[in-house]
Amino acid sequence: MTEANLSEIALDPTNILQIGFVNPAQYYFEFYLNTDITQVSYSILPSHMCYTMNWRTDTKMEAVHQNIIAFEMNMMVSWPDDEHIQTSPYELTLGFHYVDTNTAGQRHAIVLRPSGDYVFGVIQEGTRTLPPPYDTMCRNYTETLTFDDGYTVKSSRDMCNEDCKMQVVLRVCGCLMSNYIYRNKISGNVCDANATENCVQAHAREMYTKICPTECPAACREDTYKATQSIWRQIGSDDNDLKYVNVKVIVTSRQVDVLHFVPLLTSTQILGIIGGYIGFWMGLSFYKVGALCARKVQVNAYQMFSILTIMHYLVVHKSFKTCLLLSTIIACSVSCIREFHEYRRYPTTVYYSQDSIDRAAFPATTVCLLDGINYSDICSTYLGENCANREPNFESMVGNDIVLMKFIINFTYLAEEVVSDCTMESRSDLCESFDCTDLWNRTFTYVKTGSCYTLDMTTLPDHTFWKCKEQFKYNLKFKVRSFGAKVGGGATMTALVHEQNRYTSGIIHSFRFEPGRKYYLTVAQSHLVSLPKPYESGCVDYEKDGSNERLYQRYIIQEEECCEACVAATWIKHCGCFSKMYAVKHKMTENVCDYVTHLKCIDRMIQHKWSVGCQGRCTQGCNDKRYRGLMHQIGYLNTPEGIPSSDQCEIRVFLGSTSVKRVTNLAKIKLSDFILYLSGHITMWLDVSIMGSAPDTILSMMRHFQNTLFSI
Repeated sequence: MTEANLSEIALDPTNILQIGFVNPAQYYFEFYLNTDITQVSYSILPSHMCYTMNWRTDTKMEAVHQNIIAFEMNMMVSWPDDEHIQTSPYELTLGFHYVDTNTAGQRHAIVLRPSGDYVFGVIQEGTRTLPPPYDTMCRNYTETLTFDDGYTVKSSRDMCNEDCKMQVVLRVCGCLMSNYIYRNKISGNVCDANATENCVQAHAREMYTKICPTECPAACREDTYKATQSIWRQIGSDDNDLKYVNVKVIVTSRQVDVLHFVPLLTSTQILGIIGGYIGFWMGLSFYKVGALCARKVQVNAYQMFSILTIMHYLVVHKSFKTCLLLSTIIACSVSCIREFHEYRRYPTTVYYSQDSIDRAAFPATTVCLLDGINYSDICSTYLGENCANREPNFESMVGNDIVLMKFIINFTYLAEEVVSDCTMESRSDLCESFDCTDLWNRTFTYVKTGSCYTLDMTTLPDHTFWKCKEQFKYNLKFKVRSFGAKVGGGATMTALVHEQNRYTSGIIHSFRFEPGRKYYLTVAQSHLVSLPKPYESGCVDYEKDGSNERLYQRYIIQEEECCEACVAATWIKHCGCFSKMYAVKHKMTENVCDYVTHLKCIDRMIQHKWSVGCQGRCTQGCNDKRYRGLMHQIGYLNTPEGIPSSDQCEIRVFLGSTSVKRVTNLAKIKLSDFILYLSGHITMWLDVSIMGSAPDTILSMMRHFQNTLFSI
């Protein structure tokens, strides 16, 4: 094949792919992205053509980024048989990346086959390294690649490496590699099988493996997205004309872990330390050295020149010393001011450690039903009528009744109706196993119809659980019932594993379940200790500040609920009511917004960026423990008749790590360090020190005191 341009035979992304965003957690907001934001980007030959979504030009995404964890992205990919000749099994690979780049040159770890529904939880991480002369030797990939078809993409290390290999092969073999990632974008002579074996593999490969790692070092800024599969439902497509993959993506945390490489010392700090040592050991400074040099020239002038010349030199000498003094004062002042600004920035440094597993605490667990309303209870208790002729759904039973909507938690299923067969099993001789079925509490609502239930052992401070010194050997097993669930109807239950004694409304649940299955949740504990303002970590001590006893009882809130409460308070201030989606609406004294007021307040919230302002106030906790983990589907939960259950699933929770990740923020510049740097600058430039000037200051004060007494 001599013509490498493959774009003409690629499927049109507008015919096979659709992306939309929904906002179930707090507000009515749903939209689809413009069809032109997804383009054919690169190829992974011989069978894969890649499509990249870049939302930069779609203004609707502004609302998403005001509160990203409140939105879900839905992506539908289909294979139209009438336009596609199947030469191999249908397959889709998936990669998440920074918006202005793509994943060319990388290997996708997610591989999906039709037909099926998949849910992924995503967290963002980053790395910031330093360019030469620092030993990280990174490179800023600021170049933008533009192709003939109008596709533009920001360069990356992987793209640089692929382009380097292509250039080497083109120079050595005179043809393009057959697997070059942008073969679909360019035309040219492609290496055939003979050239690939006898030239590319035999000669060019050895060259580019030596050249390209040097030409393409690590990027100074790297943003990565880690995805965890939450749930999947595979559907056989042999008898189905439509072959598709439906992917739901949820950002599960507002926190972004960024590893910053920073210089150990700034240039002014180095000068301050050097100046301190020189002044301490040698008694030297720039001013003193300059004055000594001028004095040496003056002595030589007395010996060599006439009186008139010496008189002229004295004037020059005094002027030089004056300029020298002013220069050193200015230089010292600039250095001290820079140190002051660096200190007032209150930078932090991070201490990373791994605690042993005996420091691990077994987490609390919260489960939510996506539809937890007992409509029969509404009929008999609230409406007081026979609802046999009414559909048991939210619209027909609740509708726009804002009073019923506010206190809907009173008409959700009780914890004992939802959770059954709960046991805390211990693998240690030092701990006791116990039944926990009756220890669950109904805590808050989720969106319009959801209800959430929490197993939190802090409600029982004298329980044998707290006497266990090896909590990491516990595992939790329980069953959850989803009322009104249908077989094959998808996820109807969610779960969150979190620290004990925490109120977790507002936190996205990344674990999602459907009836008839058994699941293992293996989680690991991380502990983040941060510094409050004015330090740049800017944490909020939610434990010290306490929480609203009326809303949260004894529980401690976290940044997500702090932000939700802040938004609700802002709604009340500007709209006179709050959102019907608020998780603790049943404990608020104010009114829920009706339908029209709700929509108007949403527009004002987006326009004035209320969520952004609340996120600035509700930062991460100063002592924050989080649990992240993996979900494993291990089989089916069958009824006594041997068929998969249509309304229950079984969940087990384990601590799946032998260590606890601990990240501690510390002050990078202490007050003692700041004073040390200042004293070094003053000594280096002006030959002045606190200890050295103290005797002269005392003698001067004594003479002044004696003169005062003598005059009296």
